[in-house]
Amino acid sequence: MTNTAQYARKRRTRRASALEFLTLVGVAGVVGLVVLVVGVTALVDATSVRTVVWWGFVAVLLAGAVFIMAWLGVLEYYDGRPWQELAAEGRAGEAHSVRTRDGVILHAEVEGPADAQVVVVFVHGIQTTAAAWRNQREALVDSGIRRVSYDARGHGRSGVKKLDQSIRGVRQLAADLGAVIDETAPTGRLVIVGHSMGGLTASALATVRPDLADRIGGYVLCSTSAGPLAKTMNFGLWKVLTPAALVMRREVAGLLVVMDALPRFVPRLIGMLPYLVGLRFIAVHGRTARKTLRPTAAIVYANGFRQAGDMVIAILDHDECAEIANLAQAHVAIIKGDNDRLVPPTDQQYLADHIPGAELTAIPKCGHMPGLEEPDVVNAEIRRIVELVAAEADAGEPAEVEDEAEPVAEPGSWSDLASSGVDTVSNALGGIVETVERFAPAGPIREGVHSVHRKFRIEHSHEESNSP
Repeated sequence: MTNTAQYARKRRTRRASALEFLTLVGVAGVVGLVVLVVGVTALVDATSVRTVVWWGFVAVLLAGAVFIMAWLGVLEYYDGRPWQELAAEGRAGEAHSVRTRDGVILHAEVEGPADAQVVVVFVHGIQTTAAAWRNQREALVDSGIRRVSYDARGHGRSGVKKLDQSIRGVRQLAADLGAVIDETAPTGRLVIVGHSMGGLTASALATVRPDLADRIGGYVLCSTSAGPLAKTMNFGLWKVLTPAALVMRREVAGLLVVMDALPRFVPRLIGMLPYLVGLRFIAVHGRTARKTLRPTAAIVYANGFRQAGDMVIAILDHDECAEIANLAQAHVAIIKGDNDRLVPPTDQQYLADHIPGAELTAIPKCGHMPGLEEPDVVNAEIRRIVELVAAEADAGEPAEVEDEAEPVAEPGSWSDLASSGVDTVSNALGGIVETVERFAPAGPIREGVHSVHRKFRIEHSHEESNSP
């Protein structure tokens, strides 16, 4: 029987999350309406009604014109078939359908020989798909190993079914992963590569499926945590904004539950712009944005909202700290971006400190998507773990696991904190200007915005996007 002592606290339900979010929005709406009425009344008392109506009409007209122009521009240049093609890029191999214990059909893609000694299984993060591993799958094409990637339930080409609320954390997703392995990789040593939610899933696999534990020779865990993110996620905000981070992580699940309930075409009406802006600040660091933002946004946009709220509740509930040391029987590589705003770097340092023999690779100026932002680093770690596991398979015995990884120092001085704060502000302002530059017409306007961008962003990338 698996250990559940760490899950003594009650898990939030989808309904409670949605009701709390809607209540908060309703209260905020009432307060905003009252402020608006008071402001308009005061304005009417100070000026003529005709003047107020006139300027109100002008403001609405201008706002509407800007919105329509931006919407049409986004639909014209950042939506449609090119984005669908970009989102599907990297899908390859033989398609398999895998049925989970509760009847969900998962879409899996398999490459490489069926009798390979080593099988690499890729597990993607929330709101992405198997296509997010495009760079890693391509890097292993000539390796002779078997590669398996799949879309988690509620993602990509897989079916949708709500998670069982009685199964804590992401353990049901780990059971789904076990079903994929049973169907697509019944033999061979396993290397599990997980990103974000996929890393949480990978770390719970041996707990849920102890029969697979002896086959798992290695883990590569990217931008992930042992939990509980319900207490640690801060969205990269300064400590002074901790109350705001608390509200954000508490209400994000309710927001996404509501989004899941909407018809799929509704979020698509706003086009790609909110995805580009939101992911620029949440998931992708500015230094790599020009080559990483478009594919990331395309994958998330194509996925849509089907089960995002359900997944966020499970992610925030996840807590495998008590079990994480058991991963030490395999070779473990942990990869973190120093500028990850979704999973705190301290959570990833915790993994390295509490898994004996784990090796931590910290990537400077990298956000939450290292597989797309810094593929060479991720690919090198995957190859290293694969080589160790392959050596075990050839020798018929486990290769020696190092006793302890050298910890990565975290900045602690006031000068470090001040420098970090300046970098955060600079990156934020630079990101805003970069977004404006992206949509500005070619010519003097774009050149002027570009010169402003350079003042905010000394390391402004001159790389052109490799995307179509």
